Amino acid sequence: AVTMCAFHPDASHPSALTASEDKTAVWWNLLTGERIRQFAGHSGRVVSATFNSTATLVLTASDDGTITLWNPATSEVVREITACGALSSARFSADGIGIVAAAAGRAPTVYLTEIGTQLLDLKGGECNSAEFSLDSRSGLIVMATDD
Repeated sequence: AVTMCAFHPDASHPSALTASEDKTAVWWNLLTGERIRQFAGHSGRVVSATFNSTATLVLTASDDGTITLWNPATSEVVREITACGALSSARFSADGIGIVAAAAGRAPTVYLTEIGTQLLDLKGGECNSAEFSLDSRSGLIVMATDD
């Protein structure tokens, strides 16, 4: 089953990524329905899949506790980040410098995209999903919680 979908950031490329319980993400051509690329390598279900704003990286996050950055042209792994727990979501910042990740039972964590290191462990309780604001200069992060 598909766990989420994200559109290509450039509308002239009608395509989308899907994250799936089968431990993969797939980049689809929306005009033909054909697979463009498959991103496989997680040992758990993929809960997030998204492009950075320039579509030069694909991010996948899994409940196996890893965030993987991929080259979308080749499906090769660029970087793997070990997060602190089973992930429920991960997203790029608008400028692509950061990644915010939500893990079960924890507040969100921010990682630096370029080197994969943890930058910030946020406060605010457990969350299911986290997203940067569209204006990355503001530094705002929105969290979704059960309460």
